[in-house]
Amino acid sequence: MAAGIDSAGAALACVGLVGFALVLWRMLPGRNPWLIIPIAAAVWTVIAFALWKLRKNRILGRHPRRSVAHRSHAHSTH
Repeated sequence: MAAGIDSAGAALACVGLVGFALVLWRMLPGRNPWLIIPIAAAVWTVIAFALWKLRKNRILGRHPRRSVAHRSHAHSTH
């Protein structure tokens, strides 16, 4: 289960990395890299955190599984 959580976090961070790359691609040419790279890093962080928060609040991703006790109770009442 821990590996699944870890891989989900890595996937969300990768989406943030796409945001980082887009900011660099669109803003870096002809501008000061000392200014643009921190902006891109902030975009990466905000995107990754927002997606993590959405997933944590169950807005994004799979719905929670029912517990084993709940399933066994449901089968015994039928």
